[in-house]
Amino acid sequence: SDGRVTIVHQTYDTIASDTAFQVPHMRDENENWFKVYWTDDKYPKAENQCDGLCDVVDGDSCLCGTSVSKKRGFGGVPDSLEEILEKLFIGYPNPNVFNSESYETTYDPQTGVTTHVKDNSFDSSTVFEFSDEKGRNFFVKNSIETVQVRGLENGFFTGYSFRNAPQFMSFVPTGECEFEYS
Repeated sequence: SDGRVTIVHQTYDTIASDTAFQVPHMRDENENWFKVYWTDDKYPKAENQCDGLCDVVDGDSCLCGTSVSKKRGFGGVPDSLEEILEKLFIGYPNPNVFNSESYETTYDPQTGVTTHVKDNSFDSSTVFEFSDEKGRNFFVKNSIETVQVRGLENGFFTGYSFRNAPQFMSFVPTGECEFEYS
């Protein structure tokens, strides 16, 4: 086991019946595995029966419950760009694409960081902007999101967690698409 994860999601069609429905890319046999950054490089393993916290699947993986905890990264402007890079990993669009009046912008020449504070509240919606040595601008959200692994039976936190991974795949089933290219 190398600590990679896949998403298995079961929904219920409560309008038609109480039968479970799973879209193909999120079924139990899903093979869309991806790397995550486990806290302290510790995670449940099938070889030790998933610590008795999750179900062993096919003898080589663990099926566990999850929840996501979200918290503010910084309570005020960080002292350095390095602090931001060590702690924040969630990208964000340029706040200028939104209503410009909802963000107050300040630039710190010592750190080279621009802080965008939304509605005068320094919280997880605050955005930090900085540039790299090539002049490319980056925006990160002042938010730390952690996926907590939970037991399937009792829903209790198992002690295992990982940094929330970005999502590039739609959870919504798709049909045929039309497209144009040249």
